[in-house]
Amino acid sequence: MLSSDILEQQFGETKIIILKQDEHYRIIQTIVVSTGQVVELSLVTFDSPNLHVFADVHAQVIHGMSIGKAFKQAGVPFTRKTNTITRQVLPDILKRYYPDQEEVTVVDVDILVGNEGVHYCHILELYSSLVEWPDKPDGLSDQLAYALNNFSKLLDT
Repeated sequence: MLSSDILEQQFGETKIIILKQDEHYRIIQTIVVSTGQVVELSLVTFDSPNLHVFADVHAQVIHGMSIGKAFKQAGVPFTRKTNTITRQVLPDILKRYYPDQEEVTVVDVDILVGNEGVHYCHILELYSSLVEWPDKPDGLSDQLAYALNNFSKLLDT
């Protein structure tokens, strides 16, 4: 199931807004169309050497389509490999997207595409505390804390 499917089941139609993007990173927020409420903030780190493998799909992603929807629409199989799920108090820079919340759910995933499971990107997904994520938290790693700090720095530049 796509993360966008999970969000749309709970909140109705959503759309993504690209906050920053270059050839290496994309920072997006997912908002509920009817309310404008932010339900997800994500940092996508593209695996640059592998982007040519699915260049047409990547072009759709760069032009604003969600990753899961782009691969699904193209008929390319993909897998969300979940590394970590945790509840986390955010650094101050990230809190501005969730001003009335103490904690968010952080999901650390890799996207593998095609029959060979080519690594397409790594995503750090921050979900509003209002989102009922289907999987339970499993802890915080040092790598995740480092990734959250990098996410904050990218948003602050």
